[in-house]
Amino acid sequence: MATTKLTASKKAPPGASKKATSGASKKLPAALAANAAKSAAAKRQRLADEARADIALIRARRQRIVEDFYDIGEALLRLRRPGVAESLGYKGFLDLCRVELDMSANKASQLIGIVQAVPREQARALGQERAAALLSLAQATPEQDSVVSLAQGKLLLPSGEKLDIAKASARALRDAAKAVRHAGDKTVKKTSRGVSTTAKERELAAALEKALRDLGVEEARVTAVARAGGGAHARIDRVPLASLDVLGKAAAQALKRVGSIR
Repeated sequence: MATTKLTASKKAPPGASKKATSGASKKLPAALAANAAKSAAAKRQRLADEARADIALIRARRQRIVEDFYDIGEALLRLRRPGVAESLGYKGFLDLCRVELDMSANKASQLIGIVQAVPREQARALGQERAAALLSLAQATPEQDSVVSLAQGKLLLPSGEKLDIAKASARALRDAAKAVRHAGDKTVKKTSRGVSTTAKERELAAALEKALRDLGVEEARVTAVARAGGGAHARIDRVPLASLDVLGKAAAQALKRVGSIR
């Protein structure tokens, strides 16, 4: 009778095959590892080169923006010369800006104001928004401050707080200008010493303010200020020098609406 010989196979220790497989997968051939590292380094370098190029592009464009807004301001200043707008068939500079440039009186005045008050190099360093905010603050302060003199100084606000102008944001500078103007308005009221304006005087001031705003001077403010000698004065604020040609037209509209107070 034939017998079958069974041979017991040796079993590998539990987990041995897994460890071997895991070890093999972790360890890459030296050449393959070197290629992977080289590829990763090349990718990083490519990204860095692209980033540097984009940074250079942004810096160049930002510089161009500064130069462009200053050049626009200078061109507007030339367009504002007497007779220029009329030579093109317009009633005045503001009509030319509105029709040809789709630009408001305030914007034109702001750009012209920057050119007149801020040297090109400083405007380049400040940027349009900050230069405009500093100009607004300089115009609001009672002293004959300039953008140049204010730029690196500190300002005592009506609240008693000190504003470090060099570190302040453009928004903080605009808020400071509003606070200084508001404090100035209060000072005028306090020094009136009981003398008051008439309802008709206040109505005429409001009509003049509305007429100015209707004509494009969007931030114009007109206040009737009482005086001891009788007859109020008109205090006209925030009317750009570039918009002085609309004052007569606005006054005529206000008088037509309210009538003379004489």
